[in-house]
Amino acid sequence: MIKSIIASGAIILTSIALGAGVASAAPATSFGEGTYTVGVDIAPGTYVGSGQADEYGCYWERLSGATGDFDEILANGFTESPKVVVTIKPSDAYFTSERCGTWTPAPAAKPQARPAPAPAAPAPAPAPAPSIFGS
Repeated sequence: MIKSIIASGAIILTSIALGAGVASAAPATSFGEGTYTVGVDIAPGTYVGSGQADEYGCYWERLSGATGDFDEILANGFTESPKVVVTIKPSDAYFTSERCGTWTPAPAAKPQARPAPAPAAPAPAPAPAPSIFGS
């Protein structure tokens, strides 16, 4: 009886330690055409697509759902440019693209240097106070 309980406990602990055998991969940050679940399949962020410079162009959509209803399109675009930039928000449910090539994270924006402020002009001298003795 005790051996049975120990063996059962060992099996349970082994199962917990090994998990159910399902890998939990992080969302991809580079991907091709298709429909992806934001936060699961792909990470939110700003991406650059290699685009397609021909009459077929690149088409993309940010979506709030997957039913195909027109009202689920949060933003979309079509371009024949060889480069396209899209920001996928964490609140987007899905992102889909066709003929946009490979999407890769956009390079981090470099902060632009601000020009130095002009020196402040000196304050004007105060006017002389009137004399109580007259001039």
